[in-house]
Amino acid sequence: MVALRQLQEQSIVQTLLRWEINALREIGLQPMLDRCVLCKKPLEDMPASQPITWNALAGGVVCSLCPTPSRGRRQLSQELWRCWRLSTQQQDLPLPESSCQQLLDVLHEYWMHQLAKPLRLITYFSPHR
Repeated sequence: MVALRQLQEQSIVQTLLRWEINALREIGLQPMLDRCVLCKKPLEDMPASQPITWNALAGGVVCSLCPTPSRGRRQLSQELWRCWRLSTQQQDLPLPESSCQQLLDVLHEYWMHQLAKPLRLITYFSPHR
């Protein structure tokens, strides 16, 4: 119901992103974003110039000290990672449209790994596919 109300106030991309983040949290699949999913080291101490390694198969971000398989791996900018973390903590935080679209792409990849099958509606929400 909240998502339907937000469609009047926000773009569909931002509304869909919020819905997907909430859905992952509600079903217990929220990815680990504040610390390394492998060694559990907090990521706040990372240099701002260093990209964040996201691994959909592992279910979160991986620090630079931990080896991660190339399958399911993607580099995120510090800015995108921070936007993602903030959006999981503050429901009403407005995000730039470009960040929303990038996060949707990452989340759709994560959903596909979790479900072990492609998402049929992904072509409607991702211009890159």
